[in-house]
Amino acid sequence: VVIHKLDSKDETASPLPLPKQVFEALYSTRPNSFWLDSSTGESKFNTDDDDDMPRNVGDDEGCPIASNSRFSIMGSNDGPLSRKIEYFGREHDPERRGLKVTATSSGEVESMMDTDILSYLRQKLVDEREIVERSDMVIFDDESLNGKDAANTGYTLQTMDEFGESLPTTSVTGDQLPFDYRGGYVGYLGYEVRHETQCKIFEQEGGFGCDAASIPDDSTLSNGHEGLSSGKTNSNVPTAAFLFADRSLLYDHESDDWYIIGVTENSSGRADVSADCPADSCVEDTLSWMQSMKSRILSMGENTIANKSTTSTDKTNCEADYDDVVFVPNRSKAQYQMDISRSHEEIRNGESYELCVTNQLEAEITLPKHSTKASHESPFELYKLLRKENPAPFAAFMNLYEEDGPRSETSSCAISICCSSPERFISVKKAQISPHDNRATSLDQPLLPKREFVVESKPIKGTAARYTGCGNNGVEESPESVKRFDSQIAANLRESVKDRAENLMIVDLLRNDLGRVCQVGSVHVPKLMHIESYETVHQMVSTIRGTLDGDTTTKNVIDVIEACFPGGSMTGAPKQRTMEILEEIEEGVSRGPYSGCLGYISLNGCMDMNIVIRSAILTPSKNDHSDKEETNMETWKASIGCGGAITALSNSDDEYEEMLLKSRVVRRTISDWVAQL
Repeated sequence: VVIHKLDSKDETASPLPLPKQVFEALYSTRPNSFWLDSSTGESKFNTDDDDDMPRNVGDDEGCPIASNSRFSIMGSNDGPLSRKIEYFGREHDPERRGLKVTATSSGEVESMMDTDILSYLRQKLVDEREIVERSDMVIFDDESLNGKDAANTGYTLQTMDEFGESLPTTSVTGDQLPFDYRGGYVGYLGYEVRHETQCKIFEQEGGFGCDAASIPDDSTLSNGHEGLSSGKTNSNVPTAAFLFADRSLLYDHESDDWYIIGVTENSSGRADVSADCPADSCVEDTLSWMQSMKSRILSMGENTIANKSTTSTDKTNCEADYDDVVFVPNRSKAQYQMDISRSHEEIRNGESYELCVTNQLEAEITLPKHSTKASHESPFELYKLLRKENPAPFAAFMNLYEEDGPRSETSSCAISICCSSPERFISVKKAQISPHDNRATSLDQPLLPKREFVVESKPIKGTAARYTGCGNNGVEESPESVKRFDSQIAANLRESVKDRAENLMIVDLLRNDLGRVCQVGSVHVPKLMHIESYETVHQMVSTIRGTLDGDTTTKNVIDVIEACFPGGSMTGAPKQRTMEILEEIEEGVSRGPYSGCLGYISLNGCMDMNIVIRSAILTPSKNDHSDKEETNMETWKASIGCGGAITALSNSDDEYEEMLLKSRVVRRTISDWVAQL
């Protein structure tokens, strides 16, 4: 891994551009691209407060968790080592199932019918040792030229050790970088990956394991409804999909610095850097790309001030809530309320304590085809609106399409994810080892490296709409009045018996999940039921942490996923039995990426994944004929997943309204997107 820093404090350089400018210029036209977009970081950056008062994300009063909004990461599958991994699981038709890997440089496609996504990632990261132990900071000899004439310049590599092992005195440690990302796998795990993770847990606990032949076919559920493999899954949407990002960019919202990150192959064929690698052509090619990217980013900087925007929208607070696009729920209000009654029955019977019942709101959208843009570029226009309307620390945009040719139903992958998630599923970060660590046995014995990682989950349970400042006659109220009423809503949420019960049950579930992989006694809850305030809602959030010991155990990020996925905030408790009940309640309809996770698995063993909520999933409609010359229109299927936790205290009317509340900002943004086109 080689990394080059563009320092915003360089007085000879132009102001550095913002992430939106860079992604739009470099990646928005790519069929396969990603942007892990901490969109709340575009406002004034602030550090955490320890008080328990409601705080707006990214406003002048402080960001609730500064580190959540600090970094944005972007890229595509355009590097020589890049590949696209698509996994179609058991919710798809049998002939569709399996794992497909497409190499970018050669176009070679490898199909593995008997491999699931987590087994593949474990094979690459652990068995084939893709995890790197050292990285290199690249210093180009042209620093005074700011990259504008960098074609023939030299460079210096400054080696960093990722785990604090002894290095030459000129070297540095990976801790000197403020982020944990080192390139690697960027993508999503859809909710239906639960079949693989639950099988792993059964196997560990002495059950039947992951032999597919021993798992009952869910083509028909016990309540008579058809199961997942019965045509209720969008064939365009893989169960999971990742890009191996060997070339990517990272932006630090706190310092305004850019980092250019490249992954190259050394002489042993592994994706890391060794001492003999700078002379190899693979490294030279990566460094040449870094120089070129540096020049392009610097050239964009001149327009930064003019293009700088805030996260506020052009709407007034009192503008009416409307939907020009008609969304149809997968299950009607009457059925949803019957589902809540069924949930209450299961709770009374002792089968569950809490069930996260979800629904899918769907619409078919026909748009005029852009004269100069490909169809796969259209969803980014929606995402630009969504990140402005509902900025969130774990927002993300991901495009996954065929590299060439028109879309068709036989295409392996055709999906855009426009996500404004406020929720972290799981992060795995390197533990900060104190220089006074007492693990050394004597003063003259050097401190041995200890590969400890901190695992963190931040489940959200408890949601309340923010006060808009509109009176009964639609007249805006004074800022003081708005703040007073809004603070009261947050206080009511904090004291809500029902919401606190929901939150506590999921905290206990996550403590149990992390206990499977973390050191005994290390799992703790540093923050319980704190209120975080976002653009449109207040949320009740807890933080659960534990320590993953990479020295005395063989646990790694894949073990963490297998122990914790899917996120407990999207299932209920106890997890396994509740998921079985939910599959019947939701009539076997696949959730897809919704309520799964999206983020990165880094080549240094770290990871950060969100929960895919507050999101729109766009796929080409079966009625889309945009590839034909005679039409000037393109048709999309838009799906919004939404739901809520059902406990013994839940009211069916309130729960249905909460489900609509959680989808409101995405529905409204899609209406705006359609209206402007």
